[in-house]
Amino acid sequence: MSKVYFIPIKSEKSLLKRLEETIKRVNYDKIFSENDNVAIKLHMGEKGNTAFIRPIYVRKLFEFLLSLKTNPYLTDTTTLYKGSRGTAIDYLNTAKWNGFDFAPIIIADGLSGSSGVEVEINKKHYKKVKIAEGIYYADKILCLSHFKGHEQTGFGGAIKNLGMGCATKEGKLSMHSGAIPIVKKEKCTGCSKCKIVCPASAIDIVKKIAIIDGNKCIGCGECIAFCPFYAIGINWNTPVKNLVEKMVEYAYGAVKNKKTIYINFIMDVSPECDCYPHSKGYIVPDIGILISDDPVSIDQCSFDLVKSSIGLPSFFGRIIEEGKDKFSILHPEIEPEYQLKYAEEIGLGERNYEIKEV
Repeated sequence: MSKVYFIPIKSEKSLLKRLEETIKRVNYDKIFSENDNVAIKLHMGEKGNTAFIRPIYVRKLFEFLLSLKTNPYLTDTTTLYKGSRGTAIDYLNTAKWNGFDFAPIIIADGLSGSSGVEVEINKKHYKKVKIAEGIYYADKILCLSHFKGHEQTGFGGAIKNLGMGCATKEGKLSMHSGAIPIVKKEKCTGCSKCKIVCPASAIDIVKKIAIIDGNKCIGCGECIAFCPFYAIGINWNTPVKNLVEKMVEYAYGAVKNKKTIYINFIMDVSPECDCYPHSKGYIVPDIGILISDDPVSIDQCSFDLVKSSIGLPSFFGRIIEEGKDKFSILHPEIEPEYQLKYAEEIGLGERNYEIKEV
């Protein structure tokens, strides 16, 4: 049974100090060796978003790795959709704007998003996956994930950070293929916001109703987040399950034969991912920080802690009592725990865990 170390938010001592003390206490500092090139894998936030991991925590961990005489660098990959992280240059400018200019930053999939290395995994969907070279060539990985909701996978944590975040553009496109959103005609007003943000020009407005061309759609989900009337959603059918399974298989490839430590920040828990240039408020009170060497255990524990928390009335309009799955309320067409089931099935980690509060 994997151990998950829990640093609760409530304490008179600084979270920064407790974070470093916990890593030392559980001997994770012994995983990193002198002169290791350590990839600090994280999402550095879309410009305008405010829910991503605060740079001050990342800086503390970066300095901790420096104290071990490793060579740490911040890294992530470019995006499929139009935004402030679509190219390496744009991403570097965004990362600087968002406060991550205290450390070397390497955009892992290169200038155009195509620099990667094939990793053999022999799973259901992929025999090989193409992992961004800035991840592949790292000696070790410190995976920092902001735990939050997600409109296509239910929630995003360590598994999504690895799976979607370590793939080249080719890999992202392959994962999203087949996950076509649907338009709820009774809610659509023909406002055209979805058409404007669509990176594939796959949406037209016909008789004041949005029409999505399945042959052009890349399944990125931009239209879902930007629709102000909640008129676009995802059917939880085979193609969307395929997206989740493919993402999990990419996560498996990203850390295959590579020592990795995972830290999940269950703070500023937003309803959707950090890829949008806005944040829609927070769904539960801040909970704390988790540390583990198992991506499935840490995501399962994160999910359980959010489930056992109350849902904030400022977001839901009413108190959502403890024990309710907040992500299923947010995205009722998605089975949030499916990614955990499939991840355990293919050997990425285990769902059973022992939580140790520190």
